[in-house]
Amino acid sequence: VMQVQGIKPNVITYNNSINFCATNQRWQDALRLLSVMQVQGIKPNAITFGSSINACAKAQQWQEALRLLSVMQDQGLLPDVIAVTASISACANAKQWKEALRLLTEMQDQ
Repeated sequence: VMQVQGIKPNVITYNNSINFCATNQRWQDALRLLSVMQVQGIKPNAITFGSSINACAKAQQWQEALRLLSVMQDQGLLPDVIAVTASISACANAKQWKEALRLLTEMQDQ
């Protein structure tokens, strides 16, 4: 829609859209937007990943949340408190307590 109206999306518009998806239990749409923005050459930032991980956490998609946390690091971004906390929540929501404790321990060690 934005491109049709001549507005060029940027990282801020994508972050807001991904956050909207997270808030409305649309984790797959959030990940789709994350993918589309990268295809368009827009580099995600820590907020982008935090919102995407949060979308996964709310849907109990703990494995996807951990994958995104890893991708975030692979792209040279340090996971912030929001991304790590959302990842821990994803694990906890899915009753993956060992993974949640592992992340908590890693966070404390850094």
